[in-house]
Amino acid sequence: MTKKLILAAILFSLLFLSGCTLLNALKKPDTTLHDDTQIIPAPAPAPAPAPQPSGQPNSSTNNSTNTQTTQGNNSTANATATINGTINAGANSSVSNNSSANGTSGVINTTTTQPMRPRRLEMAFYDVGFGDATLVRTNNITLLIDTGTNDSVTSLVGKLRDAGVDKIDAVVITDWSADKAGGLSSLMDRFVIGQIWAPEQVPDLREYAALKEKLNVSDVPFLMMNAQDRINYTDLRVEVLNPPVKPYSTSGDINSMVIRMYYGKFCAFLPSDIQNEQESMLVGSMGSGPCDVYKWPYHGRGRPTTSLLFDRLDPFEVIISTGPNTEGLPSPTTLERLRLSGVRTWRTDVSGDIGLYANLNESYVIGPLASLNDTG
Repeated sequence: MTKKLILAAILFSLLFLSGCTLLNALKKPDTTLHDDTQIIPAPAPAPAPAPQPSGQPNSSTNNSTNTQTTQGNNSTANATATINGTINAGANSSVSNNSSANGTSGVINTTTTQPMRPRRLEMAFYDVGFGDATLVRTNNITLLIDTGTNDSVTSLVGKLRDAGVDKIDAVVITDWSADKAGGLSSLMDRFVIGQIWAPEQVPDLREYAALKEKLNVSDVPFLMMNAQDRINYTDLRVEVLNPPVKPYSTSGDINSMVIRMYYGKFCAFLPSDIQNEQESMLVGSMGSGPCDVYKWPYHGRGRPTTSLLFDRLDPFEVIISTGPNTEGLPSPTTLERLRLSGVRTWRTDVSGDIGLYANLNESYVIGPLASLNDTG
């Protein structure tokens, strides 16, 4: 009887210990890594907007940094963002000389540059002498609108490098004049370029022969843009307003690319070298609403009458990109009209590189680029 009790006790003890071991095993977490395990890091918090100094607009040519907050009411300001950085271009855009194009006309995937620290639009109107070159950056895209002259391209490359640019999603050539396209060939040698946008093919002239050959052998997509094209890239919306789908002239100035861009409620207008006679046609197709920044056409050229586009857009800031020239530009007539209008005027031949930082709520700060960089 005693042996049976001892065996029963031993058996009971063994069963009890086995049960405890099993319970502990069930409570212990599994540390084994499986093939289908995915570790997904939490997204980094969005950076806070950069602080902006306060200031008031004035009517004189100004070399100091200024901040402007506006309450524009523009029905097209709230651009529809696209997904995955796809450019939605009009059906009549053309893509050529690129084996990597996706084969669908008007829909091109862009490269993605490294995001900048703040979430904002950054523009730099570079001093490239008697030429044009404007850098446009957001968190997701880098555009260079015009490339200056061949003589100024070395300086432009240095400015872009100083700004931390190593690749450009799209180089925009608003027309094929030497003051806008002169630096393109050198930039193609020194930067990774995602696309080239232009209002028409390279002119069939002897001075463009080497550039045409370079574009023919390059794998950079070449897109001919027209007034049907709308490019959405997250918060940035770019509208091409000229040339029309069916060009009404062979003139490079008349067919130059006119661009209006929105970053949230902020608006900038870049009309290239559009001529006075085209303004009435553009005004009738632009819809309503003002624009904060207006880049004066053709380095400040004067006109016999007031500008319909300028009056229609009612800007707070005018940018004149100019340098030493034999044409007497910017025109004294233009400068006097701007002074009388009360708009603040910025000139690259006076202030050097001009910078602008804008937020989605339409507040912005503008001034000499070096001053903006010093203040962050």
